[in-house]
Amino acid sequence: MNTKKQLPLLSVSVSLMIFGNLSASAATLIQWSITATTERTNPGITNAFTGFTATDLTAAAGLQTVNPSLSTTPTNTWRFTYTNTPNPIPTHGGLQSIAVGDYIGFDTVVEPGWDIKVDGVLNLILGKTQTSAAAAGLYFSINNGSSWTQAGGNASLPSLLGSSDYSSEINTGTATNQYSGTYPFNTGAVTTTQGLATAPVEFDNTLGASAITVKWALAFSDGGIGRVGIENGGNLLTLSGSATSVPEPSSYALFGLGACVFVFHRRR
Repeated sequence: MNTKKQLPLLSVSVSLMIFGNLSASAATLIQWSITATTERTNPGITNAFTGFTATDLTAAAGLQTVNPSLSTTPTNTWRFTYTNTPNPIPTHGGLQSIAVGDYIGFDTVVEPGWDIKVDGVLNLILGKTQTSAAAAGLYFSINNGSSWTQAGGNASLPSLLGSSDYSSEINTGTATNQYSGTYPFNTGAVTTTQGLATAPVEFDNTLGASAITVKWALAFSDGGIGRVGIENGGNLLTLSGSATSVPEPSSYALFGLGACVFVFHRRR
């Protein structure tokens, strides 16, 4: 066996193996398949990358699941009662909505060695009754809900019975009048956020030693008593963006070994 010919090949192979894993990207990061059963049951969650995974969608305490035998509107929607009992209807934006539990939530986990950028939401098909929520927004928290940041713009929900896709309003719109402070959240600075397509949300854990848990909330606000929810029937609610991974330290060490072998061979 001619080791002089094999050693450079080995070092080049090691280099390609390591740097070939430096990044990976895709339009789809996570999808939730919302089924067409009585309301919505056991949706399939598709995680495109092992470094960025999600939990199931759940409703917070302020939204109560509607008994389908009592109400069938809006049709084809995993719907909830949006009411002033037990909490008042939030009239000052998504932060108040989250405080009183008027949101649909989920968690995502960013593993060590990964950099995640969320640049859009797709198939955000919301259904509502005429008098229900007038606005919706997507928020995230990286400190277990102690504070929240809006991701993208506000979706303005019309006073109509029916469903529509509001993805573009989150992706390209803006959000204003998102107040801070204590209830009723009508004091403090007013902030403005850009759409996700313009200002992606980034979770960089490339140098982290442990996973980062990100809490998300699709918050409903304003309007009056009614019903609101996400379209079911196999609707694929999607987070889009990119995912980049970096090698573990041991991989860098392996690359360094391969480089040394290559240099040693060249000198010989």
